[in-house]
Amino acid sequence: MGRSFLKNNIMIIDKKLTQPIVDWCLHSPNRQRYFRDPGYHSGNVLGQTHLEYVNPKFLTAEFPYAELFEIQKIILQYYNFKDFYMDQEFGIMISYSEAGHEVHEHIDKNHRLADIHTRINLMISKPEKGGLAVINKKIIDVEENEPWLCAAGHYKHSSTKVEGKTPRVVISFGYQVNKEELKEKKWI
Repeated sequence: MGRSFLKNNIMIIDKKLTQPIVDWCLHSPNRQRYFRDPGYHSGNVLGQTHLEYVNPKFLTAEFPYAELFEIQKIILQYYNFKDFYMDQEFGIMISYSEAGHEVHEHIDKNHRLADIHTRINLMISKPEKGGLAVINKKIIDVEENEPWLCAAGHYKHSSTKVEGKTPRVVISFGYQVNKEELKEKKWI
């Protein structure tokens, strides 16, 4: 299954794929030029949406699109959605957050009654403490490079506050997935 492996029945994305993206995000000029403050989260957070489209500015800055698209391919093979399409509001996004940031509790927008906004998230840089996903009041503690699914248009979700010097960097792949498929796979 591409460059990933199972550890204790948990999928872990190979660091060879994630490290170039982490390195790019950690390079301060890249964040200053190409990331923006989303304006609706507390604390220090920057990010970029719609990375499913190759942005010439990002290409000039040598953003590792090949690795990003390989990760997406592995994730889609693993989750094996049958009836889905890319979320048109945010698509693939990356967020970079430092100590003090936490995602506020919210539910994402579903675009059709038959679908639920579903995000596959991957924390490629895990802070010393915090930054963990909270879905339907349950904390989801994942390893670095371990994807998790959030039926974001169905459940309230947020994160715990980031603490420490290591930033939280998350890649979030967004899809609108058929509600019946999510029920069948027991994801809602």
